[in-house]
Amino acid sequence: LSNFKAFGFSIFRKNDGEYRFRAKLKSQISKPQNALVMLHVNKIKKLHIREDDRFQMGFDRTFYFMIADDKRKDLSEEDEGLQCTGKVVDISTGGLKFEVEELPETVAVGANVMFRLEEAKIARDIQAEIVKITTEENDQSNVHIQFLNLSELNRLYLQKFIASENPNKI
Repeated sequence: LSNFKAFGFSIFRKNDGEYRFRAKLKSQISKPQNALVMLHVNKIKKLHIREDDRFQMGFDRTFYFMIADDKRKDLSEEDEGLQCTGKVVDISTGGLKFEVEELPETVAVGANVMFRLEEAKIARDIQAEIVKITTEENDQSNVHIQFLNLSELNRLYLQKFIASENPNKI
C-alpha cells in the first residue's frame, strides 16, 4: 500500500450523513500491526442524503407555507401569498422533494409546510420543514422537505402508498 500517494475515504455515520475526503499517505508501519499513517485533512465534504430510500413520483400538490407568526389551524384558512402548486418529484417515508415555478418571496429554509396526501389515505394535514432549496438553470426551484411529527399509522399509510406506486422497486 505504500506505493499509493493518497487514499479516498467515504464514511457513513447513522443519523448524521456521509462524509468524503482524500488523505495523503505519510508512512506505513508494519510492527506491531500493519497500519497507514495519513496526513491531517481539512477538506471534508458532507453529502446531504436522506436516511430513507427515495421513490420517483410525478403528481401535483398544493403546498401551504407557515412563516413566523402564521399559525393557521388547518388548510381552510388559505393565504394566496403563502401557497403554491408544485410537482412532487420524489418521496420517502422521511420527506419529499417538489419542484415549483415560483416560490413566495418569504419562503426559506427552516419554514414549515403543510399539505395533504389523500392518495396515501392520510386524513390529516402533513406538516414538514424545508431543509434545502436549490434553483435550476430554468429558474425552477427544488424544495426538499422533511416530515415533522408523522404518526406511526400515517407513516405506515405512506409506506403502503409508496409500495403501491413502485411495486418493482421494493
